Amino acid sequence: MRIKVLLAVCMLCGISGFAQSDPTLMTISGHPVSRSEFVYLYNKNNAPGVIQKTSLDDFLRKFIDYKLKVMAAHEAHLDTLATVKHIHSADQRLMSVPTNVGDTEMEAEARRIYAKIQRKTAQSGGWIRPAQILIRLSQRATKAQETDAQRRIETIYSTLQRGEDFYTLARQYSDDRESAPNGGRMPWIRRGETLKEFEDQVFSMQPGDISRPFISPLGWHILRLDDKQPTLAYDSLRTNLLRFVDQQNLRKQLSIDGRSLTDKVKAQIPAHEQALAEKQKWAERTDSDRRNQLREYEEGLLVCAISNRISSRSVVENDQAIAAYFKKHKKKYRWEQPRFQGIVFYAKDKADAKRIKALLKKRPFGEWEKLIRTASNRQSENQRPFAVGYFKVGDNALVDRKVFKKLSAVVPVTEFPITEAYGKKLKRPKTWSDVRLQVVADYRESLENEWLSALRKRYSVEIDKAVLATIKPLLQ
Repeated sequence: MRIKVLLAVCMLCGISGFAQSDPTLMTISGHPVSRSEFVYLYNKNNAPGVIQKTSLDDFLRKFIDYKLKVMAAHEAHLDTLATVKHIHSADQRLMSVPTNVGDTEMEAEARRIYAKIQRKTAQSGGWIRPAQILIRLSQRATKAQETDAQRRIETIYSTLQRGEDFYTLARQYSDDRESAPNGGRMPWIRRGETLKEFEDQVFSMQPGDISRPFISPLGWHILRLDDKQPTLAYDSLRTNLLRFVDQQNLRKQLSIDGRSLTDKVKAQIPAHEQALAEKQKWAERTDSDRRNQLREYEEGLLVCAISNRISSRSVVENDQAIAAYFKKHKKKYRWEQPRFQGIVFYAKDKADAKRIKALLKKRPFGEWEKLIRTASNRQSENQRPFAVGYFKVGDNALVDRKVFKKLSAVVPVTEFPITEAYGKKLKRPKTWSDVRLQVVADYRESLENEWLSALRKRYSVEIDKAVLATIKPLLQ
C-alpha cells in the first residue's frame, strides 16, 4: 500500500511539472492551446529540406485559422463520425511504444511479416511512392457524369502540361480524401496492393514522371511517381505492420508470458487491457510529442471533413456562381500570350486527318479526347499520338510548329506521317471555362476567406504575449 501511495504522489508531481513546463499559448473561446502543440507543428512544417520557410508571424496566423476550423468541426459534431473515432482510436494504440505484455510478440510478428514482404517485393519490382489526382466516377454514372469527369481530368492535365504544380492541383481538385490534403501523396506500395490499372501505369514510370489521364473502376487518375526503392527500412513500415497485426487479430494467436492462450489466460485479458488503457492515458499526458502527433492526426481529419462539407455546399456544380465570379474579376485572368484551344494529332494520310476533323466538328471540346480514343479502339489501330488542351508557345512542339509557326523539332511517327492542328487561337479567355482551374481555385479561396472571416467573428482568440515571447528559442 505504501508503495502505491508513493507511486501516486510521483505521478501527480510529474503531471504538475509537465503542466508548468508546457504553458498555454492561446485560448480559443475558452479552449486552451499549449505552447508545445504550436512548436511541434511549426517545426514539422519548417523541417530541414523545406524550401519555403514560414515566418513565425505568418505561421501564427495560419495556425489560428487552422484551430478555428477545428472548433467549427467540433461544433458541427464531426468528431462523432465513426470514421474519425475509429481511425483515431486505432492510431492511439499503435503510436504507443510497445512495453506491455504481448507487445513484444506483436513486434516480433511484425518483423517476421516485414522480412517475408521484403523477399517477395524485391522479386516484383520493389516499392514505389506515388501521388495521384483522382476524379471519382461511379460504375453507374450517367453519360453526362462521364463527360463531366473526363472534361475535368483533361483540364487538369492540360494545366499540368503548362507547368502548374502537381501537388497544388491535387490538394484543390483530387477526390481522394485521404491523399488530397497531402498534395495527393500516397504511402509506399508494392504490386498486388492496389488496382491493376493503377499498377500497370505507375510501375512503368520513373521518379518525377507524370502520367497521362487513365481510367480505372474508381474513376480517372493522373499519377506522379515520387520515389522508387527496391527495399524499405523496417521503421518506415512499422506502424502499418503493427496495424495489420492488430487488425488481423494476430495478438490472440501469440503468447502471453510465453504461454499459450488457454481459457485461463484469456480470462485475464480484460484486466490486462484495462491496465494497458490506463498506461496509454498516462503516456498521452506525459509525452508531448506523442500527444501532439495524435492531436495533429485527429484534427487533420476534422479539418478535412469540415472543409469538404463547406466546399461541397458552395462549389460543386455551381457554374452560375463561378461564372459571376469570373465576370467580376475578368481583368485578373488576362493572358500575357495567346493560347491555342484545340487538338494536335498525327494521321496516316490526308483522308485520315479529314476524318478526324469531321469527327470532332460541332462536338463539345471536352469530348474530343474520348472521341479519338474510342475511334482508335474501334478500328484496332495503334494509339495515334495527340494532345488536347490549352497551349501557349513552348507548351507543345507540334502546337508551336502548326499553330504559332515556330521552328520547333517534332519527332516523326512512321505509322502516322501527317501532322494536323484543329481548334482556335484565343487572345484572352472568353468564358471562365477557358481558365477553369484557376477560376475555380480562386473562387474556392474567396469562399474560404469568407468562411474564415465568419469564424473569426464567432470565436474569440486570446494570445498570451509573454508565452509567445518564449517560443523562438524552441524553434528549429
